[in-house]
Amino acid sequence: MKKIYLSGFCALLLSGTFAQSPGGVSTGLTLWLKADASSTLTSSDSLDSWQYSNNAKVFNATVSRPLVVPNQFNFLPGVSFFGNQYMDGPTLAGAPITAGKDDYAVFAVWTSNSSASIQRIWSQNGFAFGNNNGTSLWLYNGQWGDQAEIGPSFVTGMGRNYTIGAPYISQMNLLAQNDNDLELIDQGNLTAPTVLSTSPGNAIATRALAADYNRLGIRTYPSSEAFIGSLGELIVYNNSVDAGANRNKIFSYLSLKYGIPLGTDLIASDGSTIWNSAVNPYNNAVFGIGRDNTSGLLVTQSNSASTGNGSGGGQSGAANVVLSNPSALTTDLNFLTVGNDNGATTESTTGAPASMSILGRKWKAQHVGNVGTVNLSIDYTGVTTQGTLGNPNNFRLLVDASGTGDFTAGTITRYTPASFSGNIVNYTGVTLSNGAVFTFGSSATPLPVNWVSFTATPSNSDIVLKWTVTNNQQASGYVIEQSTDGVHFETIGQLANNPQVVSYSFTYSQATPGTHYFRILETDLDGQAIYSKTVAASIKASPFKIVLLGNPLQTNNVELRVTAAAASKAYFELWSLSGVKVVSVDRVLSVGVNSVSVPVGNLAAGSYILKLRAGDDVLNQQVIKCK
Repeated sequence: MKKIYLSGFCALLLSGTFAQSPGGVSTGLTLWLKADASSTLTSSDSLDSWQYSNNAKVFNATVSRPLVVPNQFNFLPGVSFFGNQYMDGPTLAGAPITAGKDDYAVFAVWTSNSSASIQRIWSQNGFAFGNNNGTSLWLYNGQWGDQAEIGPSFVTGMGRNYTIGAPYISQMNLLAQNDNDLELIDQGNLTAPTVLSTSPGNAIATRALAADYNRLGIRTYPSSEAFIGSLGELIVYNNSVDAGANRNKIFSYLSLKYGIPLGTDLIASDGSTIWNSAVNPYNNAVFGIGRDNTSGLLVTQSNSASTGNGSGGGQSGAANVVLSNPSALTTDLNFLTVGNDNGATTESTTGAPASMSILGRKWKAQHVGNVGTVNLSIDYTGVTTQGTLGNPNNFRLLVDASGTGDFTAGTITRYTPASFSGNIVNYTGVTLSNGAVFTFGSSATPLPVNWVSFTATPSNSDIVLKWTVTNNQQASGYVIEQSTDGVHFETIGQLANNPQVVSYSFTYSQATPGTHYFRILETDLDGQAIYSKTVAASIKASPFKIVLLGNPLQTNNVELRVTAAAASKAYFELWSLSGVKVVSVDRVLSVGVNSVSVPVGNLAAGSYILKLRAGDDVLNQQVIKCK
């Protein structure tokens, strides 16, 4: 079985990683464990050591090793314990919480897979039993809390119910006071923490936190109160983190990363708003993708834990949506978040465009910056559809950029499925602008204008676009759009629709070296619009460079300076804009700078395309003849 050493991986990243902190909150941070700290973790990996992400300290497994299991939390791995695995970390002066400390905060992302009455996810304790000296993220009889080891009951720190198999973001916040000294917070009560007293009226006097053990997976000795579940992230502060911006930043970071909705605003590490929860009724099952470098956060694939699971599969009847593959998530503090209105996940013709039924549920997007286009999928498991799954002619994604959510009026952009994965329908190259509302529709019969195929093929310095459609009797025309970054598109041409023609082509001339992205927007006679998928093609750089001397031309010759990387025979051709070759001259080019003259005295004034052809290489330049 392959062994994984997180310490070796993290050592390569010390300078960059250690400058980061959860939600940008660094004061008092002593322990930060992340199961996704290495991209080499797989389902067969046994964990010998697990290094902190904020320093070089390490947890070690000396007897039975936990496993790193993929797709435990929102496409991210979790470290899984099965009842007899544990890991020991630094103790005494190296322990996360200073011995005798009266305040601290523990955040974690976890799930329990067992109904066992007592489980310990993480503990810091002393050697002696029951001497009022411990703290634990503890599960007890269906509740979670802080086992502070303060008698006589030893369970005074419990108070939040949990569901087996569900993921949780939790915080234990201990305050340096005698009464109401413990706050328990999870995704269900962020704005109203559960407040308990670990030793009413006498907490500080009786609390004597020790640092003899710092352990994951069990209590202070093997097989005692063993954890059966998965841990995604563990964060410990050597001080309390109270209500306010810092707590919200940490919860927002964990919520966005693990797809666990909070029901509140989401904020970035700089305090700016990612998701505004005031967008009722869309503040349900909120999730998203984004980048926050200060938090070490980069989420490129996500679904909501309210409707989906760790691998992105949907809960039955929940119409789970997955966002993935942003085309331009390169800028810090850029986010795309989505919430729904909790509408019915059944189809009806209410509010639907002609010829289809739509889900009663709608989703709203909020954009901070620009993550580009995205792929978007919906899981129809447990959802009855009019269309037949597997047939792209029967399904559509509908996007209302105006944000009104009225899919019967205005210009609604429709997307055709790119593929199917069982009950999951996949859409690619989707634009979700800030405030856009979207839903999904289907029909038992083929819907108007179905995209059959769309390709982009390089041809020398040109790119030939070809597409095929069906059911285009009500189509008005096609707008061809091009982009060099996959985000910002501009119109490069238009073609009218012919109901008798289903195959079309368009040539993008004089493409510069590099990758070019293309999509086509078809508009119906009634104003409804539907995008094709986005395709890409690349033009390689030419070994030649052309400099025109004097353009527009005032003489009867085109004078060129051509720099060649290798000796070759080249052909210089002038083409009219209507596609007719009017002049052709061949020259043998030597390495370096060459002077070439192309006669144009017999040509009428106007614009021409000069093409240099040498082997498979073609270079284009526009030439304007004035007289």
